Amino acid sequence: MEISARAPLKVDEILSNSRDSNTSVKPSGHSRATLLGGNLVANLGDVNAHISAYRSGNPSENPFATAAQVSKTPFLLAQIKSAFDTIPSDDRKLWIKLGHAAKTLDNDGGDEGKQAWLEWSKKSDKFDLDDAEASWESFTPTITSHEKIFLTAEDYGWDVQAANANIDAILGETKSPREFEYPDQDFGDLKASTAFDLGQAKSENDLHSDFDLVTYNSQLLEDVKAIPKRDWIIPRLLLGGNISLILGPGGVAKSVLQLIAAVSVATGRDLLRLGPIRRCKVLLVNNEDDRNELQRRVSAVVSQFAIDPAELEGSLYTISGYLRPIRFAYHVDNRVSRGPDLDKIEAFIAERKIEALFVDPFISTHTAPENDNNAMDQVVSIFKRLSGKFRIAINIAHHTKKIGGDTEGHAGDAESGRGASSIKDAARAAVTIARMGKKTAEKLDIPDEVRGDYIRMDVGKMNFAPHDSKANWFRIEAVRLENGDTVGVPVPENLDAQFAKAQDGRKKWTPETMAMAVSNLFPGTESQVPWADVKARYMNEHGVRTSVAGNNITLLPQEGDAPIRVRGYEIWISRTAPRNGWMLHRKGVSDA
Repeated sequence: MEISARAPLKVDEILSNSRDSNTSVKPSGHSRATLLGGNLVANLGDVNAHISAYRSGNPSENPFATAAQVSKTPFLLAQIKSAFDTIPSDDRKLWIKLGHAAKTLDNDGGDEGKQAWLEWSKKSDKFDLDDAEASWESFTPTITSHEKIFLTAEDYGWDVQAANANIDAILGETKSPREFEYPDQDFGDLKASTAFDLGQAKSENDLHSDFDLVTYNSQLLEDVKAIPKRDWIIPRLLLGGNISLILGPGGVAKSVLQLIAAVSVATGRDLLRLGPIRRCKVLLVNNEDDRNELQRRVSAVVSQFAIDPAELEGSLYTISGYLRPIRFAYHVDNRVSRGPDLDKIEAFIAERKIEALFVDPFISTHTAPENDNNAMDQVVSIFKRLSGKFRIAINIAHHTKKIGGDTEGHAGDAESGRGASSIKDAARAAVTIARMGKKTAEKLDIPDEVRGDYIRMDVGKMNFAPHDSKANWFRIEAVRLENGDTVGVPVPENLDAQFAKAQDGRKKWTPETMAMAVSNLFPGTESQVPWADVKARYMNEHGVRTSVAGNNITLLPQEGDAPIRVRGYEIWISRTAPRNGWMLHRKGVSDA
């Protein structure tokens, strides 16, 4: 019997128990993904007399023989092939067990089960046709059926629903699997000559049920009012219900920047100076660093930004895949399947109400070839389904291609990501990370020996908001931990004044550059701060004297005038500070 894509999956009690005894082999270091209390779903139908006899202590030769006598439609044979494609065939013990299971398909005298098993066997370098033929002849199936193949495939990450949808598309079936003539019995050809009626064209009602069909009328503008605004958790970097990328070469601190972004969201603090943050619960999956290194880095971040670690309780979670990488997808025999780790990740997301997922690095989350556009499209589709299912924001750290001598050469280039273009195409937003190049350092009079401490973040792709062509700069600060270790933490650095000076040989302040400078002076999430409290810091950071600072503050618009918008904030001043001084105001706004 075929596994239905539309009915609850379940397995008979006897087969369920036997799968964990002498009829199943687990992948090493891998726990079973379970559904509905512990079993993949296969429907063997009503319990027959043979199984009842087995339960009463009088087993027949194969209590599942009757259950195994099914109609071998193209749909079922395609399911068998799909399941086999997910399972490695190098383990002889498993090879023999699944040979027994496949042979139950041929109880009617056919050889479809044998051919499917042989095709699967050929995947192994150890394959020997004579040995396989002799082994097949020796098989005498007991207490098993072809369902064992499905159960084993599930252990290796086989996605039943995705497989069925793919088979439906290949065979052209539009409803539940059909039984029809299969005259040539060529298992390898899923498009075998088949006679069936596609039926009449779908009506509009059918399209509504099968697709996300929208019709338009005079109520459009009213309908749009009810659509929620785009959920920018971090402006231009993290969008709810969508995938975003952070692209950069190795050793440029993109992992730490991503971690700072995660802490920023977990605490609701604008640590990267990118704009107003929506606080929510965060999960970070890192396959490159062990748990000790992750704890070091989180500790360094909270120390650098003066955050009470208690703020992270119940809002930030990390998983290290250093010893065993967390796999979201597996690539086997030119097909991509959902990884079994994803079931546990989804359960955790649902249980803890996670709204933001950070993943680092992309290459370690799958086993597919990066340059295969089709394979990569299938991999990123798994991430897209995860994002859409839970309406969570997913940010993925991804390596760039090899770059030349100019370390800033890929800045702002979303195409610089390594591998197939479908990776970039799946993201709704992308930023690039680059280390300061020699030319920039010379322009800003930054010594070459310290320019490596400066990195830039540029918007490389922005589907749902204005594209920001201005770089955000960071300087790596060494943070000493309680245990004596040191961790480098990127801290926002405003270089606007230096760039302005380099442009025309003197410091040139405009309302925009002044607004950019003061936007970094607000403590925490404060919306206003007296100019007198931060004036000295401004003078020190930008090398200006008191008279220049006094003139520059008046460049900003006063209350009642149109504020200046920079990096997700509106900036203006008013005469409401103590002693009739200037009060700086900052209001978070969305550019989306």
